Amino acid sequence: MTDSTETPSGLPDFDPFKFQNSLKEIGERSQRLIEEFYNQEKDQLTHMDPGKMADPCILDPNNIQEAFSSLFTAMMSNPQKFAEAQANLWQTHMNLWQTTAKRMMGEAVEPVVKAGPRDKRFRDSEWDENVVFDYIKQSYLLTANWLNPAVDEAEDLDEEERRKVEFYTQQYVDAISPTNSVPTK
Repeated sequence: MTDSTETPSGLPDFDPFKFQNSLKEIGERSQRLIEEFYNQEKDQLTHMDPGKMADPCILDPNNIQEAFSSLFTAMMSNPQKFAEAQANLWQTHMNLWQTTAKRMMGEAVEPVVKAGPRDKRFRDSEWDENVVFDYIKQSYLLTANWLNPAVDEAEDLDEEERRKVEFYTQQYVDAISPTNSVPTK
């Protein structure tokens, strides 16, 4: 026996507060995992013999950190533009939240964002039919579609650094795709 009731559409009742709490818990768990990883790495570096520490150029042979530092500086040279871009990202995620809530209540809605026609990662029908998977997919696509242009539009960035940042940003975006995660495979 379950404690949830079904709507006339056959879908379980949607409780937006439970959904919001679930997302909050996921965020908190993610933050704890990142902090644990960071602290573990920091502890390993702290306990290393300084004479055996690696040359920073070996740790970052392509000067990725320097390129991303330049990107951050370029983005902060126009903080209003950066703030507007973040506000737009927030608004698109709020739209996604609203359409997902409507869908969970049985309403037919159009997706906020769709994968491109060449994107083979989300071809399995479960990515569209399962409300949770669809939310994860669209959230990823919204963020990925926001991040790449944000890099492209950064002003006063050296062309070589721009190419590095674009390349590594795309690698990062591809790596965090939900299709690369065990729970969503």
